Amino acid sequence: MFFKSVTSITTDDLQNLLDEEAVENVRLEFKQGIPSKNEMLRKLSSFANTFDGYLVIGVEEDGTSGTISSIPGVDIESGFKQKIISWCFEGISAPLYAEVSEPIPSPQDPNKVCYVIYAAENDLAPHFINGRKGCYICCPAPL
Repeated sequence: MFFKSVTSITTDDLQNLLDEEAVENVRLEFKQGIPSKNEMLRKLSSFANTFDGYLVIGVEEDGTSGTISSIPGVDIESGFKQKIISWCFEGISAPLYAEVSEPIPSPQDPNKVCYVIYAAENDLAPHFINGRKGCYICCPAPL
């Protein structure tokens, strides 16, 4: 999955994350539901301020190990891609471009979807959110 464009990620790629027991890390974050605007901006700006990263929405993880445990998906949200792009442009300074997938069918429930959002590390860092009220970075978990 990490060597393809976000727009070409498929249900099979999501299933591979589950099969390989992917673990959250500084470049990969799982969210079961769609995050709030502030949570989304914090996470995407932290990816852009450090190494880059992927936010996978509609995926459940084990709370203690961070390992992906299921892919229940979320309801399709009309205009989701445009909303995230607008949030990143209007709510982050310097503006951040995030790549947002189209809805990807959940491998567990054909009536639900997942979204993958990628924020690249870039030369405009640091990125601040909400009018320079916060600057976030991804930190590795303590040993």
